[in-house]
Amino acid sequence: MTNPTIHIGELQERVYDEAYDYAGDPHLAHPELRAWVVDLVSAVSQRAVSRGLPPHVLEIGAGGGGLTEPLLARGFEVTATEVSRHAVERLKGTFGGNPRFEAVYDPAEDASGVAGGPFAVVLCASVLHHIPDYRAFVERVVGRHLASSGAFVSVQDPLRYDTMSSVSHRFDRAAYLIWRLRRGNRVSGLISMKNRLTGRLDPSRPGDMVEYHVVRDGVDERALQTVLEGSFDDLRMLRYWSNQSRLAQRVGRRLGLANQFALVAEDRLPRH
Repeated sequence: MTNPTIHIGELQERVYDEAYDYAGDPHLAHPELRAWVVDLVSAVSQRAVSRGLPPHVLEIGAGGGGLTEPLLARGFEVTATEVSRHAVERLKGTFGGNPRFEAVYDPAEDASGVAGGPFAVVLCASVLHHIPDYRAFVERVVGRHLASSGAFVSVQDPLRYDTMSSVSHRFDRAAYLIWRLRRGNRVSGLISMKNRLTGRLDPSRPGDMVEYHVVRDGVDERALQTVLEGSFDDLRMLRYWSNQSRLAQRVGRRLGLANQFALVAEDRLPRH
């Protein structure tokens, strides 16, 4: 379980600084995977608009704007939140000249400071696994920010390890560790590898701490489905493969492995 004294926002502020390269994230780095994610998010957003909602997307944890850009290019308004001040400034520098874009600093990572809703779509990309109580988070942001007939989309979160095949889990872990050792400081990579294999949290290493889903065995996709059941007309869980290594990405995709999930909830039912 996660230590309740851990301040994830503060840790992410330290990890996602001005030097962090969001383009290295798998769902942005691999062209086929990025295209699939962009097409998925765009299609869900277009369907929400077709139900009579304004084309306004709330993107929680927008990072470097890898999904913000295609949404703006398709004519959507985007309100993007980030827990990192550095990321907010970067987003403003990139998209601030677009009148359909707004960036909001969100240190609590709960979108509590966002105004201007309700939104047609609430989007989380590579977000939920950073949040200690992600089930309460999803319930809160949907209840607070999503319009009736709107859609909630979450992509790029790790499946619970006990719902993955053993081949997917072992291949994913081995490929990640090899990739990690090849990046920069090998001593740091070895420490990260040891911590991941033993399921430990090291408070002195913010980069490990913000990925603490490793010690709680991934994200419970079934529990998230339970949170949203009964609130949407259409609820889908899409399992897919994503790995930092380009070679592992190609191999895993061809083998039909799955280690990540996208949760798509469309056509929110009216509140009673």
